[in-house]
Amino acid sequence: MPKDPFRIRDHVAEFDDIVAEIVRRSAETRARVPMVADVAYGPDSTETLDLFFPEGKRDRLPVHMFIHGGYWRMFSKRDYSHVAETVTNAGAIAVIVDYALMPAVRMARIVDQVRRARQWVHDHIANHDGDPGQLTVSGHSAGAHLATMLFDDDSRPSGIKGALLLGGIYDLKPLQASFLAAEIAITDEEVQRFSPIDHRFDHP
Repeated sequence: MPKDPFRIRDHVAEFDDIVAEIVRRSAETRARVPMVADVAYGPDSTETLDLFFPEGKRDRLPVHMFIHGGYWRMFSKRDYSHVAETVTNAGAIAVIVDYALMPAVRMARIVDQVRRARQWVHDHIANHDGDPGQLTVSGHSAGAHLATMLFDDDSRPSGIKGALLLGGIYDLKPLQASFLAAEIAITDEEVQRFSPIDHRFDHP
């Protein structure tokens, strides 16, 4: 039986060890880097973000927003606090975003959440000494996919100056024949609406 290309454990023997290491590093980051935890960007308990700050005086600092992966169904912002080390060492504010997980919610809800998180940054980051005009974004796997949705919102410009999208899932159709079919059951309508490969985007 062929291996499922989307089941990471089939291809990365050290997967669980790698996850344990990033969780450990993230706990260390939260203990060491100045931060404000669990800032609400919406009314639901899943709609929070963590802010991490560089040492020293803060005045209109650049801002970087990170969206975690996990096939839309696992992990949280706490598992990826370690990303803030690189961002704050570069002199920027790190915004690590949380969102609800499938299958408890559908893709449309998660896309709406990350868009509202981006809007929160635009509207409120100046209160934390950040400059919304210097906003960049990154994400990996499902997080990279979700980041593309920040450039696919006709209601307003993205306001994002640059993006780094790592290992993104840009065509959702193959997921319907993967192990994820039993876990998140991507629908035909979600494939059509949320496959970035079929979309046009405003550039950062």
